[in-house]
Amino acid sequence: MFFTRSEQDKKHLQERIHSNDQEIARLRQQLETAESEQAALRQAAADAERDCFVCHEIFGSMQAFGDSFVALQTSQAQIAQNMKEEKVHAIEASSVSGANRVAVVKIAENLSELAGDTRRTSENVQNLSLRAGQIGSI
Repeated sequence: MFFTRSEQDKKHLQERIHSNDQEIARLRQQLETAESEQAALRQAAADAERDCFVCHEIFGSMQAFGDSFVALQTSQAQIAQNMKEEKVHAIEASSVSGANRVAVVKIAENLSELAGDTRRTSENVQNLSLRAGQIGSI
């Protein structure tokens, strides 16, 4: 009876050992799965961190581009304002130039008339000189 009991205990212990071995194998499998998942999650976290860094760099570059673009727009607006002022000055200069042209034409006409008058006066003086010469010879 003792032998049978001992055999039963042995069988029972072997079943428990076998059951524990299966439990250990199952837990090792779960551990390997968890470690594999952990590695995958760490890799995903590293990838996400790298992507975040890239996005941060892109954002910084876009922000610098935006600042440059705003400065460019400001410069263009200033240039447009300067050109508008220059247009006003050019219109004024054109108007003054037109008025000066009219005055120069008028002066030229007056000088032409003066030249004609001078020519006629010179002819008259010459005629008088001839007549004075004729009268002086009489």
